[in-house]
Amino acid sequence: MLNQKMRGYLASSHDTRMLDILCGLKDVHILSIERLDTTLITLEMDITKRQRKFCPTCSSLCVIKDRPVVIINDLPAFQFPVRLRLVKHRLRCPNAACPVTTFTLTDPRIAPRRSSTSTRCAKYLTRQVGNGVTISRLAAEIGCSWHTVNRSVTRFGAALLAADTQRVKKTVAMGLDEISFRKPVREARQWCTTVTGVDSYQLIDILPTREAAPVAAYLAHMPQAFHQTVRYGTLDMSALYSAIYSVALPHVTQVVDPFHVVQCANRSLDEVRRRVQAATWGTRVKRSAPLYRARRRLLTGEERLSPKARELLSSLLELGDPDGEVAFAHRIKEAIRDFYDRSLSYASAEALLDDVILHLSASAVSPEMRRLGRTLHTWKSRILAWHTCHFSNGKTEAANRTIKLMKRIGYGFTNFENFRVRALLFAGHPTWKLLDSIRID
Repeated sequence: MLNQKMRGYLASSHDTRMLDILCGLKDVHILSIERLDTTLITLEMDITKRQRKFCPTCSSLCVIKDRPVVIINDLPAFQFPVRLRLVKHRLRCPNAACPVTTFTLTDPRIAPRRSSTSTRCAKYLTRQVGNGVTISRLAAEIGCSWHTVNRSVTRFGAALLAADTQRVKKTVAMGLDEISFRKPVREARQWCTTVTGVDSYQLIDILPTREAAPVAAYLAHMPQAFHQTVRYGTLDMSALYSAIYSVALPHVTQVVDPFHVVQCANRSLDEVRRRVQAATWGTRVKRSAPLYRARRRLLTGEERLSPKARELLSSLLELGDPDGEVAFAHRIKEAIRDFYDRSLSYASAEALLDDVILHLSASAVSPEMRRLGRTLHTWKSRILAWHTCHFSNGKTEAANRTIKLMKRIGYGFTNFENFRVRALLFAGHPTWKLLDSIRID
């Protein structure tokens, strides 16, 4: 059975009393509600705290000096924007020796200090930005300016990201990659570094530079739990990020991304094809040239070609590759692709890679393929590390693609902090349930 107090609430017929019940905030009283025109609803609220007001500095009992009214943007109701007229209490300390003369009481449940947006509205806006909704669309929905929404999202988004420490603690494999932030007119492009949890599918953070010293300092000052958990670091074939791993996380096993190794082999193969093609047919290549017709099939995986396509590729190589340079480069490319067979053991993969490097070191090999051999020799240990964990940098590349999508939605960014918060909300998959417990005074 309902108790007497609950029956009294449900049986209440007073307008503002019913609004107090629907509001659900203790010590907050609804004074009035009115609809000013066809597009705006105004709700007047008063913080009626029953406890005595004491000075936060000297603990003296204060007296009310003024009751200023603050206009706050709230969530829309019935498809109309809502404004809260919050009646605050400005108090005066009677102690002449106290450095605090006056101060204003605030209630973070309604709105943070110096905020023109209510707390629940700011949390709603933060969630919507994380879902990919634009700031301008949210500003039109709330009925306020773009900057008002952006300030609320940045403020609560930064608080959420600071509270969400699990995405750092549960990372076993991390990835580093670069992404363009902006391209100012007549200036060099500004680059950022994305730090991604490869195994947790989460964007950990974005750094405003790709220089070695700041990125290494950031990784070195990560929490102790992160250093104890992370074991692998994925990267493309970048000497910069390899040096950062060696300095900041020397215990981490570096793993080169398979895609970039195969891409390097494909690039070398295509350079050999174009050189042989130009030497045989001249610089103005005709579409009927055999090697030009074979360019796509050369870069396609051999197992993906039909028997008819394989026969055609063999015939085109016989016609356009008299010395067999392109055929040799093609076989090397296929051997590198076979290296990434998951069924291979570490010893078998090492033997296959050593054999490829040995063949590429011969003096009769073309310059392009010798350069590929030197690259494989330099990165050998980090390429072989893939067979110990099967981690790649694909999750980092996927996070970068999501960030680029967010940049297109926002038509670019000029402020890095706005860019960082928006990107981490949209592509970082934060723990959204923590947002309900975020409190900003």
